[in-house]
Amino acid sequence: MNPYLYHQLPDTMSPPLGPLYASHFVESYGYYGRRPHGTKDWLLIYTVSGEGAFRIDQEVQLSGPGDAVILPPGTPHHYATPEGKTWELQWVHFLPQPEWTRWLQLPRLAGQLIYMRIGDLESRGRIEGAFTRLIADCRSMNKLNEELARIALAEILAILYREHAKSRMNVYDERVEEVLHYFAERLADKHTLADLAAMVSLSESRLGHLFKLQVGKGVMDTLLAMRLQKAAKLLELTGRPIGDIATEVGFESPFYFTRRFRAFFGVSPTAHRKYAQEKWRYDGEP
Repeated sequence: MNPYLYHQLPDTMSPPLGPLYASHFVESYGYYGRRPHGTKDWLLIYTVSGEGAFRIDQEVQLSGPGDAVILPPGTPHHYATPEGKTWELQWVHFLPQPEWTRWLQLPRLAGQLIYMRIGDLESRGRIEGAFTRLIADCRSMNKLNEELARIALAEILAILYREHAKSRMNVYDERVEEVLHYFAERLADKHTLADLAAMVSLSESRLGHLFKLQVGKGVMDTLLAMRLQKAAKLLELTGRPIGDIATEVGFESPFYFTRRFRAFFGVSPTAHRKYAQEKWRYDGEP
């Protein structure tokens, strides 16, 4: 048993919400992370070589070369390098863009941990190359480099999704995909569950069941998350008034938007913008 996965050690700091934070570590036994309350953003850790271990509740998942682990917000977790091992890992903290939602529909283990094993060597090389570009761009996070970093992260997530789709063809219902694409293209429109179900020729209950099963959220909760993620990007990249951004992503009331934004991200839109526009690099742990 790895004591660093179980002992009451100091909690690991998380970076502030907003910009992307990424790095490349090579760590021996004694390296650990401990977050009993999870993080407020998403965390992707990719093992380049060696071995790492994750504990979610009482379940332990090992991560070897080519393995990707994604921890959704609020997922309590512990990770560590096993005894006698060295763990080479690439990692990134991020807030998903609305168009990435379908790429995060990946297999989940205990406690909502997403786990992918990439066997294809070409795909591994592309992921590691994209991570290298992502990390380099995060070290100088001006507006252009931030967009380049997002492009590199999008490539990583798309490759993970493609590899899973190759291993399990048609694992996600095409009608769920249709609704997700529809949301991404018409984010500010008014949508009802009845209209969406009719669009894909399903009952409301059946569509809701498919979303819960495959996306992990209800239909309207998914729409809300996509709207808030789009708003977060606009706050980061523009100086537009918060009320205008709220309207663009489909909120009629800026006060309601602020309340939902705070509930989702843990900070107000104003605070999120402040974090995103600060020109500094996080040098902490993943």
